[in-house]
Amino acid sequence: MQSKKQLFNFAPTIRGIIIFYCIIFFDLGLVLAKNRKSQNIIVAEISNHISNFAITSLMVALLAFIMTLQGAPFKFVIWLGIITVLMNFIVEVLISILNTPDIIDAFYGSAGAV
Repeated sequence: MQSKKQLFNFAPTIRGIIIFYCIIFFDLGLVLAKNRKSQNIIVAEISNHISNFAITSLMVALLAFIMTLQGAPFKFVIWLGIITVLMNFIVEVLISILNTPDIIDAFYGSAGAV
């Protein structure tokens, strides 16, 4: 009889799962709050860029969680963050196909990657 091959090298801890779901629910709350109408100009300006923060944060959190479960060294997770920050700036500043160039979106996406 053959033994089953495990998908991940490590089992997630309860603390890791709770932190991961907190990140997901925080980003979900930001996206839901974005649709709320606000009279405050500062809050309205932040809500225009918050989706870039949430998308980048979710992407990095999911990939980092999977990478650590598979046993990848933490330096790969750091490289993932660095590449994500660079790609945010490249896409937001240089690529204008289906995107309005906006440097503020790049900063929000970079904050989500960190």
